[in-house]
This record gives sequence, structure tokens and C-alpha cells, in this order.
Amino acid sequence: MAVATSPSSFSSSDQDPDLAAGAPPPAAAAQAAAAAQAAAAAGEGEASVGIALRRRLPPPCWTQAETSALIGAYGAKWRALRRGNLRAAHWDEVAAEVAARCRGLYAGGGPTSPRAKTAVQCRHKMEKLRKRYRSERARPHRAAWVHFSEMHAMEAASPPSAAAAAAAVTVAVAPPPASVEEEDEEESEEEEEEELGRGGKREEVAAAVRRLGEGIVRAEEMKMEMAREMERARMEMEMKRTEMLLDAQRWLVDVFLDGLLRDQPNKKKKKKTALG
Repeated sequence: MAVATSPSSFSSSDQDPDLAAGAPPPAAAAQAAAAAQAAAAAGEGEASVGIALRRRLPPPCWTQAETSALIGAYGAKWRALRRGNLRAAHWDEVAAEVAARCRGLYAGGGPTSPRAKTAVQCRHKMEKLRKRYRSERARPHRAAWVHFSEMHAMEAASPPSAAAAAAAVTVAVAPPPASVEEEDEEESEEEEEEELGRGGKREEVAAAVRRLGEGIVRAEEMKMEMAREMERARMEMEMKRTEMLLDAQRWLVDVFLDGLLRDQPNKKKKKKTALG
């Protein structure tokens, strides 16, 4: 006879220990682990995308106010060093001075607001400015370059005008975007001038190589002509020597024949006298 038993009749020792302890089932644990791995992978993907976007960002542009501040800070440091070369520590000081003068420009901190420039960026920008100044000064008709008066005052070691000094010291909080576009256009013009300069140098080198090649060809032709003339003279001398030898041989033969012809009558007379 079967005995009906209720769930309460089982002891606690006969139940699953994990269920008794309140642990989740294995399927739920596996789903939770998979969800955690997917979240971690998504986080890594977002981080990698963020790094890639940061790497693809273009280098920061120089506004007109930053360029004026750089010219002023560099000019002061350059004159303090008696027009000597600036070292790494000096460029750090120049970058700090530019950041101090453009403090109001960097105060926004938005995604589109410019950032403080480093010492390396300041050095590269100053090299471009000095090249642009030299090219502008060499032109017969100078273009309306906004920084020409400031660069000229710095190179001439004379104090800049009041407008240039005010532009170098007083910086607007939100400069118009036209200044950034103007700086980009100036940099593109500088790059085009550098390309034209390199093209002119290549043409000069090519012309010099062409002239050198033509000179070498002319020298080789002269050498070949001289060799032909010397060969012609040698052949003429050889022909003259051969003719002289033939003439001498003919003369000897003639002398020998003349002697024989003279001796034959004398021999006949001697024979007749001997026989008579």
C-alpha cells in the first residue's frame, strides 16, 4: 500500500544545498556572466572609438590673437637673449606667456574653444612666421598681411605701434571665426610659397646638371677630334717614311745596274786581248 507523502515531510538534508542557501540557478548565473562580458566589450569598444576620434582630430589652429601674443612674447624673450637662439626652457617660458596673455580666450573650455599651445607648437609657428615675413619683405608689392608690422617691429628691435601692442596684450574672449580662417589661408599660402621655392630650386639644379652634361659632351667631342687629327698626322708621317725607303731602294738598284753596265765592256776588251 502506497503512502502519500507531502513536501513538508522531506528533511532539510534531502534538499539541494544551493537552493537551501538561496543561490540563483546555474542558467541565471550564466546569463548574468554573459551580460557582464557584453557590457565590458561595449565599454572597450567605446573607449577605442574615443581614442580613434581623438587621434583623427586635426591640429589646433592659431587665432589672430594667439599669433599676436606669440610675436610679443617671443620678441621680448629674443631681445632679452640679445637675439640669441632660444632653448627648450625659453620656449616653455614663451608658451606660458602666450597662455597668460590668452587667458580670457581659453576660459570658455568648450569643445570648439581653442586650447593652450605647447612649446613645440610655439616654436613651429614662429619659424613659419619668420619665413612668411622674409618672403613678404622680399616682394616688391607687399600683401596686406596683418602681422607684418609686428614682425617688422620685432626684427628691427623697435617698439611696435600702439595698435599692435594693444592687439598683443588685449585678447578678446570670443574671436570671430574669420581670424581662424585667415590664419589657415596664410598657412596654406606659406606652404604654396615653400612648394614654389622648392620647385625653383629643382629647376636650378636641373639646369646646372644640364650645363654640366653639355660641357662634358663638348670636351669628349674635342678629345675625339684631337685623336682623329693625331691619327691623320701619324698616317701621313708613315707614308712619307715608306716613300723615302722606296726612293732609297730605287737609287741603290740604279747604282748597282750602272756599275754592271760599265763593267761589261771592260771585261769584253780584256777577253779579246787575252785571246789575241
